[in-house]
Amino acid sequence: MSVGGEVLLEARNISKIFDSTVKALDRVTVEVREDEILAVVGENGAGKSTLMKILVGIHQPDEGELYHMGQKIPFPRNPLEALKRGISIVYQERGVIPHLKVYRFIFLGLEDRFTRLGRLQLNKIIGLAKSVFDELGIECDLGSYMNELPPPTRKWWKSPEQF
Repeated sequence: MSVGGEVLLEARNISKIFDSTVKALDRVTVEVREDEILAVVGENGAGKSTLMKILVGIHQPDEGELYHMGQKIPFPRNPLEALKRGISIVYQERGVIPHLKVYRFIFLGLEDRFTRLGRLQLNKIIGLAKSVFDELGIECDLGSYMNELPPPTRKWWKSPEQF
């Protein structure tokens, strides 16, 4: 019996060896299903970060296959290529850039999605940020600079698991 919806992404039999001796992954398989929250857990050194870095194109696997909606696809060659496919990582620790406004900070690295004719569509970014904050019940002045936020709010930004 399957759990969740349709399989969106499947990595099969992923193996990765570093320096010809350190076996970080040994034939690992993972499925990501529609409408599913998936956790990858394990001890330090279990290969969680290596698997995620393979899925976002930071590392290439030594073995394995990647499937999107049942179709075999190549592994991404870099994080931008992965992002264009809808695959990204939310890192556990994320530094705050003090002189960016909140609405710019939350979309940092995604500017190409909000650029038209060589100009950043600030109204679109601000509107989307507002709708996300409203949906999550977060009260924050989007026009504030990150270094102007109170310390508890800045701490929240260092681990934005909500996104």
